Amino acid sequence: GLLYDQYDRYRRMVADHGQKRAKLDQEHQEILRLTLNRKTDQACKLLVDHIRSSMEIVLSEFKALP
Repeated sequence: GLLYDQYDRYRRMVADHGQKRAKLDQEHQEILRLTLNRKTDQACKLLVDHIRSSMEIVLSEFKALP
C-alpha cells in the first residue's frame, strides 16, 4: 500500500548515499539494541536524531531536482 510505496521511495533516494546509508543502517541496529535493552531515553533520542538525519537527506534530494 501507500506506506510501503513511501518507504520504497525513501530507500531509493538514500541508496546512492554510500556512507550516509551505512550510518543510517547502523542507527537502525543501535535503536533496536537500545529498545531491546529497555534504554528508552537513549533509544528515543537516537530515533529523533535518526528521523531528522533522514529528513535532511530527503530534503537535499528534493532541492537538487531541477
